[in-house]
Order: sequence, then structure tokens, then C-alpha cells
Amino acid sequence: MSQPQPPQQQKKKLPNDQIDGEMSQWIQAAGSHHTFGMTVEQLHSLIAERNSSLFESFDKFMEAAAEGSQTTEKRYDDWKSQGAQAFKQKQFEKAVLCYTRATHDTTDRNKLAILYTNRATCLYNMELYEHSVLDANRAVAENPQYQKAYYRRGHALAKLNCDEELCNADISHSEHSSLEDVEHPKGTEIAELVNKVADKDRERRTEPKPTIMEGSFIDVVHIPGIGRRVIAKKDIDAGTPVIVEDATAALIKNEHVFTHCDWCLHHTPNLYPSAHHENRRSRGLYCSDTCANHAWERYGEVESKSPFFLVCPLDILLAFRLIMQYPSQLMLDPSAEKTVGGWSWKMPSDNSAYLKSLEGHTRETEKTLLHVGGHEAAATVFAYHCGAIGLLYKKVTNTPASDSLPLNALWEMSETVRRAMQQILTNGISVSKLLRLNTNEAGLHSIEQRKVATAIFPFSSLVNHSCDPNCVLNFVGGPHSAFRRVNLRATRSIIKGTELTICYGPHKNKIHSVKNRREALQNQYNFLCNCEACLSEKEEPLTEEKEELMVKASTYYQKGRRMLREGRHRDAIPALEASLDILLKEIFIGKHRTSFVVSKTHDSIAECYASISEYGRALIHCKSAVESMIEVQGDTEIEVAHEYLKLSGLAAQCADFASAEESLDKATKIFVNFYGDGDQPEVVECRDAIKMMREKAK
Repeated sequence: MSQPQPPQQQKKKLPNDQIDGEMSQWIQAAGSHHTFGMTVEQLHSLIAERNSSLFESFDKFMEAAAEGSQTTEKRYDDWKSQGAQAFKQKQFEKAVLCYTRATHDTTDRNKLAILYTNRATCLYNMELYEHSVLDANRAVAENPQYQKAYYRRGHALAKLNCDEELCNADISHSEHSSLEDVEHPKGTEIAELVNKVADKDRERRTEPKPTIMEGSFIDVVHIPGIGRRVIAKKDIDAGTPVIVEDATAALIKNEHVFTHCDWCLHHTPNLYPSAHHENRRSRGLYCSDTCANHAWERYGEVESKSPFFLVCPLDILLAFRLIMQYPSQLMLDPSAEKTVGGWSWKMPSDNSAYLKSLEGHTRETEKTLLHVGGHEAAATVFAYHCGAIGLLYKKVTNTPASDSLPLNALWEMSETVRRAMQQILTNGISVSKLLRLNTNEAGLHSIEQRKVATAIFPFSSLVNHSCDPNCVLNFVGGPHSAFRRVNLRATRSIIKGTELTICYGPHKNKIHSVKNRREALQNQYNFLCNCEACLSEKEEPLTEEKEELMVKASTYYQKGRRMLREGRHRDAIPALEASLDILLKEIFIGKHRTSFVVSKTHDSIAECYASISEYGRALIHCKSAVESMIEVQGDTEIEVAHEYLKLSGLAAQCADFASAEESLDKATKIFVNFYGDGDQPEVVECRDAIKMMREKAK
């Protein structure tokens, strides 16, 4: 069914999470009526008076959204058919995603059992046997009469070297022509076995726990005219964990809805719809009934009552979840002074000693639309118009569903939502993970950061940005996975009285231009960065002649990188070496080690030589890349650790096991500093590799 469209408006440059989703055009159309200082109530009245057709169009859109929020046989059949086609073509990863999406459109337990068994078969073919067991077991739970589920579970358990008698019992049970009134001879024992196979991390990532303030290292101070700061109450050593806490509220990005659990954020192929939603589609899926129950209790029940929550922008949905988590504390204080900065907030009593407010990073926000509306007000207008604000009010005040609601209370709740959206803009934390890409036999690989979700944390959200931070946020399961629990850790020694800082994204080691970093932060968070790195770094302008040379070097570099991506490694080397030659001999004469560009070019040449098995030459360029990087950013940054890993892989290929061990040891120290001395993957891999180097050196 085609959905009605609002009047076309010229698109503004707005933060994506505030206008994303299917409501984008309505929000921008409403925003065109907004002026500085206008409340949600005033904006609603203005639109009703001057552009009532906008609401009429939105009402028709919501009718279509309500129809689309119901599970449908057609969508189920379409996704199931696409999954079967992908399976035939041995595109198992694609088939898994198709079957997952099909689960979103049926509540029939027999159909779910078929989908989970099909998905288990894909996972079996991908050699993900633990995941295959979990899906097959879920299929058994949905339909105990479905023979194929037992067959798949038995074979997957066998691949995990489980008790042969139990595996065979499952397979034999599947061979009955009918399982009606047939008792499984080893049902209890297999249930216990499957529990052991299940994700051992599940409890620590799903069960909410209170905030842990390690050693009482910090205090939160408020400086009039500047804002709040998190300050070290005592000296903090590098590598020290400062805060461990769960997210107050979190929201998966749209592109990860069918690959991550909506509650714990766990990345898994074993995702299931919540039984609570009956014939309605939920926004997310869950890795367990525990997660589904947590979500339903906190926000799922309200979200199931309106299609608004399926089509609204991410930030307003996260604002609703935040308010539902801390209802009494986040209600607007009617006695608070109303200043140009907005309303005061009451915060959770258990955190009130530290969490006095969720306010912007800098008072520079006084010059932006963060104060009293903008697109936050526009989004909230539609939340009020379609009744979502009323649902929220009834949830947080425990008002019976049949009761009428006082209009002034609804407008107050609307202002609470608008304010929460503003705070999410400046205090929301990106839950991210790292992906390793293109790893070759020499150990060379690239790292890509992937944003999974946005979350608000009781204390960590108070920590301000620096382009050269002294702390890092690590998520449980990180850095290659991410859950809703975070650990704030000092990455360098912090002296008493120093502000604790994290990086919101534009790090000086990744975006080297002060201008570009400031623009990125201004566009996303609406503040001008005046951190020490931005104030102290001076970008020396190049002469016209050297600018031309830089363009020439860049052209060679881009040409080489393109060839490298195409697998033309030998052809790429001359182009990259030509770029490096210009950089060293004509641009950065006498101070080439202070250039990020030089380090990147050495690194690319090393990758080319390693790809054609010329490890000696690759090792030379990798060493130069590391040396140049250390000259620029020091020897304690995480990027340097990953370079050390590359260096160790190349040294091992050259049979220089002592040098390989030395590089691994340096990388390990940095990883421990950032991630802790536990079971973090990089730390474990480094230590295992060190043992291997020592064995080979004998």
C-alpha cells in the first residue's frame, strides 16, 4: 500500500538520528514552522492553524503504518522463499538473515519451528555448531513434534564432540514417522547439555547491575557558564578501571535490527521475536526470553501499542525509553527556573551525588536550536498528535488505560520528551565494535569501527569530549562485540584535579585536521571543540608549490590504493612508492616522521609486499610506518598496538621470532592498558602468539 506524502520541503542539514525513519519528511515540514523559543504546544497550535493538512496527511500515514505493523503471511512467505533460494546457492549468511526476517512476520509456532530448523541448517553449514544447536533447540521448544529439529540438533551436538549416546538419541528420535505420544528417551539429559552449550556470557550481559564506582576516583563539578566536568579526585594510574555500569537506555541502529539483540545488543544469528507482541511486529528481536522479558517490562509493552514507535526517528524513540526507565526522576520540575538553557532535571536518587544533570558539553549550545526545540519539537508534536505521549504518560504515572488525561500534563510530558532528545544529542554514547578486515597470512589487516547502537549511561554520559582523550569506553564483549555494559578506563596517568575525557568520534589520530574535527563535532553534537588538542595544534599552511606536490603525491597514493583493492598488488607498488618519494624528498624534508601521510603510505606499501609474499621488504616499510606513527602520536595509542601486530606477523614470516615476540609484547601492554588484563580477545591472542614465537625460536 503506498503511503501518503507530506508537502515537500527543502532538506536541512540535521543530525540523522533526529530525522531518520519514515517520518523524516513530516518532521522537516513541521520544523519549517518552528521559531526560536517555541514550545511543543505552541508549535502544535501553529501547525493546526496554518497547515492542518500536514496533520491530515500524517493521520493517513499512521493508518498505513498500523496496517504494516501487523504480521503478514505474504512477508513471511517472501522472506522464507528468499532464504530457501539463498540456501540453494550456498549463500548461507544471506539465508540466515532472510529466515530471521521471516520470524518477524509470524507467530505460528509450527512455522517458527520450520524457520529455526532451516536457520540451524545454514549455521551448521557455516560450521557455527553452537549456534546451530541453539536454533534447533528453539525449534524443538516451538514444536516438539517436528522431527527435523531433533535431527539437526543431534548432528550439531555431535560436531561439538558431545556425548555420543545423547547425540544418537536425538537423531534416532527424529526417525519416528510421528512423534505424537513418543517420549524422548534422553530429553532431560539433552536439555542439560544444551544449557551448557548456550552462550556463557548471557547472564553478565543481560542481567542489569548497579553502577560500580571503582575506588571513588571521580567527582562531578558544575562550573557556572561552562557546564559540568568529571574530575579526578585522586591520581589515577594508566589502565585503571574507573566506572563499570549498564546503559540507562539503549537503541539499536536500524541497520543492525536483524543482527543484534534489541536488549543486550549482542551480535548473534540466534535472534527470536518476543512472544509478548502476539500478532504485532516489534522493532527488534531478542537473543533469549530473558532479554525479551527485560525489554517488555521496561519499554516493549508501551511500544507495542502504537505503530509510531516503528516509524519514528531513533532519538525520540530513545528519549521515550530513557523516560520510561527513570520516570519520576526525568519528569520536568515545575518549580525549576525556566532560563534560556531550558528546564532543570531531577535525576535518580542512587546517582544524584554525581549525576546532577545531563547537560550539553559546552555552553556553546546556547547559540544553537538545542535550547527550546527545533526538530526535537517537531518530532514531539507528532508523538503528541498520534497519542504516543499519552501512552508514555500512562506508563510513567501508572494511570489506567481507560482514564482520560489532563491536557496540561500531556504538554509537560511533551516537553520532557523534547528535552530528553536534546540531552541524547549531546550525551548519547555510540556503542561501537571493531571489525577486522582483509586479514592475510602475514597478519596484516585493516580495522573498521562499526556503530551498533546509541545509549545513555548514568555516569559515563557525563564525561566530556577531547580529541586527545585520557580515558576510553570499552563495552563488555568488546572491542569486536558490544553489549549494554560499559567500562570507563584511564588510558594514561591522570593527575588529581584533571578532567576525565573520552573521544566522541573525531580523534586527533584519525582526523588530523583541526578544522575537519571541529566541523564533524559541530555538525553532530552542536558544539565548538576547544579541547587542548584543538587549541594547541597549529596547522602550518603549505606553500603553493608544496600544495601542488601534495596533490601529486595524493594522486599517486589514491591510484595505488585503488589497485591494491583490486588485487593488483605489484602494479600498486610503483604508484605508492612514487607518492612516498614526493613526500620524503620534496614536502616533509627533515621532518617526515611527523606526518601521518608518510606513515599511511609506508603501511600501504608493506601491505602490497606482504600480499605477494615479499615479507622482507614488507617488514622494512612496516617498521618505518610504526616509527613514523610513534613520532606523531606516541607509543601508547591503540593504533600503534595494531601496527605492532602487523610488525610481529611480518617478523615471524621472516623467521625473526625474537623481534616478533618483542612487537607482540609491546602490543600486549597497550591492549591491557585499554581493555584490561582479562579475557579480551586481543590480549589473549597476543599472549598465545608470544608462546608460539618462543616455541618456534627454540
